[in-house]
Amino acid sequence: RSCTAAGTPAAVQDLLATQIAAAVKAPDVRQKLVESGFAVTGTPRGDAERMVRAEAARWAAVVKATGFKGD
Repeated sequence: RSCTAAGTPAAVQDLLATQIAAAVKAPDVRQKLVESGFAVTGTPRGDAERMVRAEAARWAAVVKATGFKGD
């Protein structure tokens, strides 16, 4: 699932992913994102979702192991 509200239909998520992918291909948008510190990769939605899940699991393990408590 993309970074949308729970329950967002898959068709809407797919449309958002398609539109965002098209937007980041525009040179002016890409330049603004890079200037703002973003790495513009154009990663497909499924790949991005897997990466986010893997990172969440990895950092959850770090938080648990260290006993970190956020303020």
